[in-house]
Amino acid sequence: IEVVLIALDQCGSSNDRRIALIDKNRDLYLTSVRKLGRAHSIHKIGSMVDTMAWNDAANILCGIQDNQFTVWYYPSVVFVDKDLLPKTIFTKDS
Repeated sequence: IEVVLIALDQCGSSNDRRIALIDKNRDLYLTSVRKLGRAHSIHKIGSMVDTMAWNDAANILCGIQDNQFTVWYYPSVVFVDKDLLPKTIFTKDS
């Protein structure tokens, strides 16, 4: 699937950085910059995402998802437990 938007988390050490990708189906994926001895994984964290951006002072991702402003306060939790991800999301109608 073609990637239409890519954003690099630039906060913290390079070992903790993530890359967020939006594909042409408007799905949002998160992956690590470095894999450090484990299999490289990519996780879908959103759908119907038009745009996104990383916070420059913290590892927080925001975007427009399904015509709502969405904030992923701790998107890296998806690498630990996918069931915790919805508990770290804030949405506000536009």
